[in-house]
Amino acid sequence: MSGNKNIITVSEDFINKSLRKKILSSPAGEYISDYKVMFSGGYIYLELALQVKTLGSIAAKYRLEIVDLVFRPGDHRLIVDYTEDVSSTGSLVQSLILKAAGLKGGTFLQTVVGMANPPGIRADSKSCSVDLEQLINFDSEFFSMLILEYLDCRDGMLQMTYQLTL
Repeated sequence: MSGNKNIITVSEDFINKSLRKKILSSPAGEYISDYKVMFSGGYIYLELALQVKTLGSIAAKYRLEIVDLVFRPGDHRLIVDYTEDVSSTGSLVQSLILKAAGLKGGTFLQTVVGMANPPGIRADSKSCSVDLEQLINFDSEFFSMLILEYLDCRDGMLQMTYQLTL
């Protein structure tokens, strides 16, 4: 395999500011009313303001650790370990419904993924896998040459190496 190997650095500001409109107008924007991403100490911290039909307004905080990132021609997957802190910011009834859902066992993410059954996303009580092939169209010449490897996330920056196979 030949090609260049370099580092891509993605800042919190790029995701939180430059991509905000695109993210909130994507299909995920149907549920996400606001978000904040932070990169610190090897973790990705994600704060979400969610609107879920039966549960109302929800504040969800996640700490994500990238366990595996496979990003090469024909195979694009992400596996993260996570912890979550989820609470209702809606009415008392909505808060009780959220607590009742939590009594069934498992995490909020597990429950949502189990109910919505989104393509390519699976979650258990501590990890989540995403088959990016099922969510994003990678049918372009660029993606047929791109290989990414996760390096680290800290000090407000996510870093990956990239290689173009020629």
